[in-house]
Amino acid sequence: MFIRRDNAGETEESLFGTIFIFNSINKEELSMRKGKILLAALLVFTFLLGTFSEGFAADTKISLSEVARAQALGILKGDEQGNLHLDKPITRAEALTLIVRISGMEGAAEIMKGETKFTDVNSDAGLQWATGYINLGVSQNIIGGYPDGTFRGNDQVSYAEMAKMILYAMNYGVALQGAPWPSGVMNKAVELNIFDGVNILPNTPAIRGDVVKMIDNSLTVSHLTQTGFGENNQYEEDKGKTFLSKLGITELKGYVVTEIAKVKNSRLDDNEILVVKYDMEGNEEDVKILTLKADINPETVFGLKVDLWVDDNDEVFFIKEQTEGKEVIIDTVSAGKTVISTVDGKQALSRIAFYIADKSYEVSDGAEFYINNKRIDIKGLPADYNTPSKLEGLFGKVILERGSVVFANLFDFSDDKGIVTKAEDTIIEFVDLSARKDEIDLGDYDFVYVYNYDLTAAKVEDIKKDSHIAFWKDNDDAVYIVVTNKKVEGSLDRIKNTVVTVDGENYDRATPAIASLNTGKDFKPWSGIDDIGDLADEKVILLLDYNGEAAAIYGDVEISSDTIYGIVTYAKVERDGVITLFNKDGEDVDYTVEERATISAITHSDSFDYFKEYYEDGFGYAIAALRLNKDGKIGENAEDFK
Repeated sequence: MFIRRDNAGETEESLFGTIFIFNSINKEELSMRKGKILLAALLVFTFLLGTFSEGFAADTKISLSEVARAQALGILKGDEQGNLHLDKPITRAEALTLIVRISGMEGAAEIMKGETKFTDVNSDAGLQWATGYINLGVSQNIIGGYPDGTFRGNDQVSYAEMAKMILYAMNYGVALQGAPWPSGVMNKAVELNIFDGVNILPNTPAIRGDVVKMIDNSLTVSHLTQTGFGENNQYEEDKGKTFLSKLGITELKGYVVTEIAKVKNSRLDDNEILVVKYDMEGNEEDVKILTLKADINPETVFGLKVDLWVDDNDEVFFIKEQTEGKEVIIDTVSAGKTVISTVDGKQALSRIAFYIADKSYEVSDGAEFYINNKRIDIKGLPADYNTPSKLEGLFGKVILERGSVVFANLFDFSDDKGIVTKAEDTIIEFVDLSARKDEIDLGDYDFVYVYNYDLTAAKVEDIKKDSHIAFWKDNDDAVYIVVTNKKVEGSLDRIKNTVVTVDGENYDRATPAIASLNTGKDFKPWSGIDDIGDLADEKVILLLDYNGEAAAIYGDVEISSDTIYGIVTYAKVERDGVITLFNKDGEDVDYTVEERATISAITHSDSFDYFKEYYEDGFGYAIAALRLNKDGKIGENAEDFK
C-alpha cells in the first residue's frame, strides 16, 4: 500500500505531489540521475509536441505472440463476440481492468463489485461491469477520480496515463514524488523498458494494441517492496516480485526441449514438450513434461535452449529462445565434406556438411540426431544412412554450440517432391520433379502436419497451386509436408548451365527440376528440353524450393518444328536488332533478334570470316539455321554453319 495525503479535492494528476518518505536511494540510481535529466527534458519536449498532435495514431505493430500470451494469461478477453479491437483507443475503465488482471487481483475485484464512490459510475449502466475493478484500483492507489466526484470511466487514456497506472501497480509511484507531469512517468517507464517497441506521444490516446505491448513489456519487471517503516521508511527492488509472480507464473530458465510428441515412441500428447535442465557438466538437473497453452509450435522449439513461463498446472504461456539465431541452421545435407568413420566396427558420423551454408561442422559426441522423427545413433548409423551419399539431401533444422552440431532434426523426402497444380478439398494434385503427375489425398491420413520452408507451423490452406511441396509418410497414418511458396516472376535474361538469371538476379537450378513452355499446362524434365532457350527474353515464372533453388520454370512460348535455313546477307551491329536472311524462296527477309549478342555471334563467327575470303568487296555471308519464338523473333539459338 502507498502512503499518501488524504486530500478531498485531489485530482488523479495530483498524486505526483503526494509526500513520501523515501530514504533508500541506491548509489547506482544517484549516478544515473544526471544522465536522466537530459532524457526527462527530451520527454517534456515530446509532450509539448504531443499537445499539437491530438490526431496522432500510433503505428506500433503488435505481434501475434504478444496477443496470444495476453489471452493465455487471461489478461485480454475481448468483447462478447471475441473482438479485441487492437487498433482502437482504450478507456480508463478498460485500462484499469487490464492492470487489475496482471496484478493477479481479478478475484478480489469480483468480490468488490457494487456501488462505488463515483456518482457517474453508479448511474451508468454501461459501467456496472467495471465497478469491482474501479473499487479495487482506487483502494490500491493505482488510479484516482476527479475533483467533481466523477471517475469518467469511458474517457480515453493517454499513453502517459497508461504508463502511470502500470508504474503505480508496481509500487513505483513512490519513486515519482515531486516529478513533473508527464515527464516523471515517461522517464521511469522508458528506464524500465515499458515503452519498448511502442511509438507514442505522451498526451495522445493509447491504442489497445500498444497497451497490450506495454503490459507485455512489464510482465517481468521487478516491483518495489517496502522494506522500512516510520523514520526508516524505504522501498527497494524485489526481484522475486513481478506481475508474472502475482499471476502465479514461474519462470524456468535455461531448459532444453528434448522431446516432442512427433518423435517416435513419444509418450507425449501433441501439445506437450519434455524439457531438461542440465548442469555445467551436462548432467540432468531437472526434467519436466509441460503443456503448451499459448500458440507455440513444438517443432519450432525442438532442440533449443529456452526460458519458459509456467503456471501451477505445468502449462506454458510463453517461451523465449536462448539459442541464438546464428546457432540455428535450416539447411540440406551435402555429401561432399560429410565424414563417416568406422569406430569399433560401427559407422560413426564425425562431420556433416550443409548445402546452403556451404560449410561442414564437427558433430559433438553427445549430439542428438533425428531423421523423420526417429532418434538415430550417430555412433552406430543405421544401414539406410551409413554413408555420406545416403545422407545427401536430408533437410531440416540443425543446432550448433561453439561451432559443433549438438542437435539435428532432419527429414528424408527421397523423391517425394513436386509442384502443386491443383489443391481442392483434401486432394493435392502435383507434378513431381521427374514431370510425372501424382496426387496426395489428405483424407487418407489420420494426421496431417504442414510446415513452412523454415519449419515453422503452416496450414493445409497454405498448399496451393504453384506451391513447392516435399513430404514423407510414416507408418502411423501421418503425412508430413513442407510447403514453400516462393515465386519469382520476370524476364528471363539467360539460362547457363545450372544458373538461371531473371531480371538480373541469379538463381541456382535444383536437381532435378521441371519446366513448362506452355504456362504450366505440361511439364517435362528441365534438363531434357532442347528448346528451353526459346524462353530467353520472355516473361517467366520460377518456383523455388526450400533451398531457394529453382525447382520449376514456366513461360509461354510456341515452339516451331521447322528450322529456317538461309544466308545472312546483312547482320551488322549498326543495324541494331535486325538480321537479313536470304531464304530458300529467293527472298530477303528481315528478322528481329532478341539480343545484339546474336548479331555479334554471327558476324564474328568462323563461317562469316570464311566467306569473306571469296568476295572482292570484302563482305562475306554466313549460312545460318534460325528458329523463331512465338513473337517471330530470333533467339539465342541461332546457329551458323561453315
